[in-house]
Amino acid sequence: MEKNTQKPKEMEDFVSQLKKQDDYNLQLGKVLKRFYIIMIVIYILLMVINPFADLSVLHRVIGLLFVFAFSWFAMLFSRYQKDFRDVDYGLPTLQMLENVVKRYRLSLKTFLQIIPPVVLVAIALSLTVYQSSSAANAPYRVLMVQLVFFLIALVAGYAGYEVWKVKHKPLVDHAREMLKELNRE
Repeated sequence: MEKNTQKPKEMEDFVSQLKKQDDYNLQLGKVLKRFYIIMIVIYILLMVINPFADLSVLHRVIGLLFVFAFSWFAMLFSRYQKDFRDVDYGLPTLQMLENVVKRYRLSLKTFLQIIPPVVLVAIALSLTVYQSSSAANAPYRVLMVQLVFFLIALVAGYAGYEVWKVKHKPLVDHAREMLKELNRE
């Protein structure tokens, strides 16, 4: 008898945690999408209005690379925002738990989706450094910028993994555990 009253309470607590995390992720997605849209507008305005008299074709290419990268990130966060806005807690328990696992698991697909904009930013940074360096030290400076950028990306990726481990992995693990229990019954 105690087991039956325990399960609804456990599910209620779990759904409450989910709603809180989903709301947080929804707000984060909105903020990051807005940030990237603002950056896109700034870069486009700088290229169109051209407050600098010596804006070369290379400068414009660099600006376009940043605009493409920021657009890609904005689209990713738009999709991320949609995923958390459209969550339906009224679905049957089995389907709702499967959706939780799908929504919060780490996936290779998600990782692969962020590689193109990161590469675009890396190329834009390299071109920026290259065009502002003398021919003699340009390769060294580009290499140093790429090394620093790679290290920053590595640290950011590891920080993201740690956040996932603390905030999202427990939700995935708990949902999987509940799915196993439901499938046994």
